[in-house]
Parts: sequence; structure tokens; C-alpha cells
Amino acid sequence: MVPAIEAAEIDHNTSFIVLGYNNNGKGCAFVWSRGNTTSLYSICFTNNFDEAFIALNNGETYKWDVELQLKGASITRSIQLVADVMAGRVALNKAALNKAVRDAQIWESEENEALVLTESKDDEVIADLERRKNNLYQRIRDWKASNKDPKKVKEMEDEYERLKAELADARVAVRNNVPVTPVADPAVQKMEARFEEETRATPEERFSDMESYITNVILGLDASALVCGAPGVGKTYRIMQLIKKEGKVRGRDYEVIKGKCTPMVLFQMLHDYQKKGQLLVIDDADDIITDEVSINLIKAATDSSDERIVSYGSQVKIFVPEEKQGLFTDFEQDAQGRWVYPKNFEYEGGVIIITNMNAGQIDTAIRSRAMICDLNFTTAEVLDMVRQISPHIAPEILTPECKERALKYLQSLAESGAPMEISIRSFILVSKLYLSDAPETAIERRIREQMKLKFARGGKKY
Repeated sequence: MVPAIEAAEIDHNTSFIVLGYNNNGKGCAFVWSRGNTTSLYSICFTNNFDEAFIALNNGETYKWDVELQLKGASITRSIQLVADVMAGRVALNKAALNKAVRDAQIWESEENEALVLTESKDDEVIADLERRKNNLYQRIRDWKASNKDPKKVKEMEDEYERLKAELADARVAVRNNVPVTPVADPAVQKMEARFEEETRATPEERFSDMESYITNVILGLDASALVCGAPGVGKTYRIMQLIKKEGKVRGRDYEVIKGKCTPMVLFQMLHDYQKKGQLLVIDDADDIITDEVSINLIKAATDSSDERIVSYGSQVKIFVPEEKQGLFTDFEQDAQGRWVYPKNFEYEGGVIIITNMNAGQIDTAIRSRAMICDLNFTTAEVLDMVRQISPHIAPEILTPECKERALKYLQSLAESGAPMEISIRSFILVSKLYLSDAPETAIERRIREQMKLKFARGGKKY
């Protein structure tokens, strides 16, 4: 789960939303109507949680792929369905969700047959069923209090249960493309008003902030820095240039972890680069910042205490590779004489984390221990940034003419509202396509195809 959205508008109703996401990129939103936090209104699902989270936190409307509208029906029996959708066992579309609800018989009707789900709510029908159910409940209480005909009371109780089932079914709907719009919180508005004259930081200013934070880690003034957001804007390149500028040598002063990394390997890497002035750079290795064991190792290595003790509590021995034996004095020998890593050590180095994830998706304990630089830019900012540095991008391959044509076409795609990420990577790709002697129409067709396949928004990564 991630922090809640205090107020958002769905179906013209102000709602309270709690978000959840899975590592496969899928996300869900549990929706309660404001003023009625005991009954769940609906559950929304998306195939792209990153996009939903960023949009909602930027105050923008986001259309969730599918909504399972409960309108007060019990959530208890739908929990497994939510788990199945989030894990990918149930396809995230209206037809599949309807079928899953029927197959599971989550909302039973008379004679235990699952009724066909309505595609649209009917408030009058629901209100009428609610009145009939409540009136019948009161009659049952009165008859029982007066010791009237038990047989008649039993008939009324059976009818009451039938009405409950019918009401539950009437309350359920599955809909596509449901828009959710954040509603500004008055307290937040008041706080923002205090800073309304503050100018949004430019990309240059944010990169300057990033360089300051990274330099502090390199110099040992801070234990960690977290640089997140905006794929393809040169985060890694700039950071590595700073590290090399300080005379750091890979394999001696620092190491980079990319891709998948187990907690055991992370423990080894922290150990091997534990000294003051040494660095561990975690670049686009999101397993580390989403895995609970790895998170705890990072927390220990970047703690604010005087002694940062990193421990690996597993009973599994971590054997020392032959080429590393003798490099560290704290290596131990087991009963068979094999060299193993110690169970714990003091970490004095620095950790730099680079990720395309949004800051809000990263464990709060990691964030609280790091200087954070969020490099999420608008499309206009990215285009302007690419335009400024374009003369220095692959000058040995790309001509000024192909770069200018690439910028012009990317600008037109951005203005058309095409759902794709524009970055340094996409600029280089488009520029290379303009090196071709093919007709303009063929080049533009190839660009659109490649942008759609490589850089279209969708999934956890771009």
C-alpha cells in the first residue's frame, strides 16, 4: 500500500482512496465515499500504476482501466478476486472481470445462482430495494417482539435474505475507463498559497541540486542519495562523471549494481566497498529497493547512527570467492577451513540509488535516510533540455540537420498529445532514422512505430 488520496472525485462524488500496487506494474484503488468510510464504494484497477500515481499526485485526472463498483456491497468475498487481478491471474478487462465475479459467485442471488451484472447503476432501483429491506427488517422485529405467528416471521426472514442478495447484486457494476480526479485539500491549498510566488525549479537547477547531493556522498558528508524519475535524461551519465571527476576508480573505490541483485550479493557488495570514501551505486536495480531483506540492508548501511552495522541474519554461509581471499581481514574460516563472509560489519561508505521509479513508490525508511532529487520533467522541459545539449550528443554520428529534423518532429508529436516518453534516448533514435535517404513519409512512419513500441507509456518501466 502507498499513501492515500484524501479527496478525489468519482461519478461526481468526493471520495477517499487508498492505493495499492504490485511489482508487475498493476495497481488498484479502494474507493470510499467521503462521509461513509464503513462501506466500500468501488475498486479500480490499472495496468500502469506508475502513470496513475504520478497523474493523481500531480492533480490530474486519470482513467482507470476497469472499475468494480460495489456501492456498499461487502468486500470480504472479493479479496481473492483483487489478489487474482493484481497477480495477473485474471485479465484486467471488463469481460474477464465479469466472468471472474460470476465464476467465484461472489454475489449470490436466489437459489445460489449468480445474476448477470448490470453495466450501469440504477439509483432508484437500489433505493427502492433498500427501503423494502429496511421496512421488512422493522416488521420482523415488531412481529418477534409481539410473539406473532413464527411461521410468518420465518417467511419474512427468508424474504429479507432474498432482498439482501438482490440489493447486493444491484449494487455491483463493472465499468471501463473510469475517470478519477483529485480534489484539492483546503489545508494543502492554504499551505501552497504560502509558496505561490515560489518559481518551479528549472531542469538546470534540479541537476545542480543532484550534483550537490551526489558530491556530498562522494566526500562522505552524507551516507546516501536517491535520484529518481525521468527515464532517459542522463541521470546515470552525469552521476558517473561526478564520481570519476573525484578520481574514483571502479573496482577499487566504487562499484555499480545494475539489474537483478539478490540480498546476499548486496550484502557482499556493501562489505567489499565498506570503507570511508568508497561507494556503491545501485542503478536501475529495483529489486533491491522493493525487496524487504534488501531494504533492511540499505537501511542499516545508511543509518544516521555513529556506527552503521550491517548484518546478514541468514544461517546460509556466504563463501568468499578464491580471487578475494586475503583481501579483507574480517573474512572467517568455517569448520571445514573454507573462507566465509562475516555475519556483520561496520559500513562507512556511501550509497547512491538511481531509479526510474517515483519517489512515492520507494520505502519511506530509504527516503528518510537519503538526500532526494526528483528529476521528473514536463515534456516541454525535456524538449528544451535536449535542444540545449543536442550539439554535444553523438556528434561523430549524428549531423546537425538530422538532429534539427528530429527535434521538429518530436515537438509535433508532443503537441499532438501522443502518449509517449520523449527523452535523450528517443531523440537519438529519431535522429538516426533521419540519417536515412528514405522518403519523409517512410521515415515518419518508422518514427511513430518505434516510438510506440519503445517509448509508449505503459507498464512499470519505459
